[in-house]
Amino acid sequence: MHILQLQDKQYKENVDKDIFSFVCHELLELPLQGITEAHCKQIVNKSEGLFQWASVACQFVQDSADSGQSPTYALKQILRSGSGLYELYTTTLNNRFKRIKDTSFNQQFKEVLGFILGVNKPLPKTSLSLLWRLRFGKEISVDMDFILSHLGSLFNGIGDTTVVSPIHTSVRDFFTSPEDSGAFFIKTEEHHFDISLGLIHVLNTQLCFNICQIQTSYTRNSNIKELNEIIQKKISPELSYACQFLGAHLQKLSDAGKQDKEIHALLREFLEKKLLFWFEALGLLKKIDCAISCLSEILHLVKDALGKGLEYQLVKKPNGQPWK
Repeated sequence: MHILQLQDKQYKENVDKDIFSFVCHELLELPLQGITEAHCKQIVNKSEGLFQWASVACQFVQDSADSGQSPTYALKQILRSGSGLYELYTTTLNNRFKRIKDTSFNQQFKEVLGFILGVNKPLPKTSLSLLWRLRFGKEISVDMDFILSHLGSLFNGIGDTTVVSPIHTSVRDFFTSPEDSGAFFIKTEEHHFDISLGLIHVLNTQLCFNICQIQTSYTRNSNIKELNEIIQKKISPELSYACQFLGAHLQKLSDAGKQDKEIHALLREFLEKKLLFWFEALGLLKKIDCAISCLSEILHLVKDALGKGLEYQLVKKPNGQPWK
């Protein structure tokens, strides 16, 4: 038992040393006005060995300085919060979003987080912004972009071109737990409808014939030089996601029994004008297997509203025989 205690003590000292080096790098190299080594040591002590706590604390202080708040004042706020991650997240969010109890603002905040946490695969902020604009309009999407820009303490990809994702699994756990997140609670199931509408808009606006401008259809994709680079250039991240994952979001709507005339109209446009272009894009992405499940969800969701003509096209082969 004595040896284990010595090992535990040595381990804690090593962890604290590493956290101290990290905190000094984050806060002293900028430098931030008024922040000293003594402040860095306070963060280390408060973190109780949790790198994640120290990381969020540093980001909070940096963001506060960027928004015109005193770094030392921000540090005092952090040090007054609990030592648990959830207490830290709450302190960070309350400082950034003081209007969270305002109904209109709360709804926009939940839409932003609903998209981020509701997608099956993280998207960059440019794609999220476009989805919001297509779904909610330019004016509202500007407000949502502003909210997103203040989430850098808890999400990666806010200040660069990488995908937007929680910095730690505990962030998702926090937001999806009503007991822990309170006014910041996000019920992801409520956002699949808006995500689906945004994705269908993307398909209807971005899909086109010969999207990668391949010169001939007689050459195998595998023989086309630099095809992967061409695909990345011509097929946007949001279009790639929409092609592959629309079906998954529509399934959530079917499970919830949600029907809507707006989504019926958009799906009809997609089936009548963009279906073959979608097949082409899926082939280029090597995800053609996604088509069957997605079409099945479309049929299940809107079969009563599509009309017999489109329903027949979906469930029959060209020779009139049913698909199996």
